[in-house]
Amino acid sequence: MGTYLPHLWLRQCYRNADVVGIVARISLSCSYFALVDGLRRAPTSFSDLVYHSQFAYQFIPTDGQPRLVKFRLVPGTPCTRTGLLSETEDQLHPWDTKRPTTETRSRYYLRKEFVQRMEGLDAIRYVLQIQIAESLDEALWNPQLV
Repeated sequence: MGTYLPHLWLRQCYRNADVVGIVARISLSCSYFALVDGLRRAPTSFSDLVYHSQFAYQFIPTDGQPRLVKFRLVPGTPCTRTGLLSETEDQLHPWDTKRPTTETRSRYYLRKEFVQRMEGLDAIRYVLQIQIAESLDEALWNPQLV
């Protein structure tokens, strides 16, 4: 789940692409496809989603050698991916994040479902996956050194 800022940037860039021309459209295609692939509109449950760390973190294991790590949480039980953008209107305008007028569920339906499952016997399980870098080059990840 990301922040709203990249969506605003992409929307502004996409509007400007008509003025700049075909080169801008080609450079935006990777961002556009990443946006469409990463967005979820009204998923069935939080437990159906995959969560990625946005930043690398320093990790010091028992050998004392600092390393960079990124992690993600994936559903612990097999499930179908819900909330994918439809191939029609949703993918044409992924930055349009307004709530559909046909939506009848509460704005907080995901939170309520999550709390109910955590309080009951049907607890949500995730698998923590970690990607570890071999070496730590602080100049590449510490913005204070730039």
